[in-house]
Amino acid sequence: MFDIGFWELFLLFVLGLLVLGPERLPRVARTLGMWAGRARGYVRQLSNELDRELQTEELRRQFKEANKAVQTSVNEFQSLTSKNSQQPATTSTEKPSAEAQKDLFENKKKDDVSGEEL
Repeated sequence: MFDIGFWELFLLFVLGLLVLGPERLPRVARTLGMWAGRARGYVRQLSNELDRELQTEELRRQFKEANKAVQTSVNEFQSLTSKNSQQPATTSTEKPSAEAQKDLFENKKKDDVSGEEL
């Protein structure tokens, strides 16, 4: 971020030594180091937050795409089932014809008679 080389740091150290003196310079350096560490921590925390937000946004986008695909599939399925329901089909709720009822009755009689013989 900042391009500070060795000589620039050395110059700052010498100026700090002249202005602050040998007694206060270590305390000021320690305080500045603590502030720099906090600043780095805040920058790292901000970077992590931004990364998490980007990941969340990516997941939302993927979820919307998946939801759209599912909705398309559901719509296709519904259109297919509505086409099939328009065609006449026999259902189990329809009453059997008179002939079918007669056949069922006769088969049931035969089963009852054959069951008694066992």
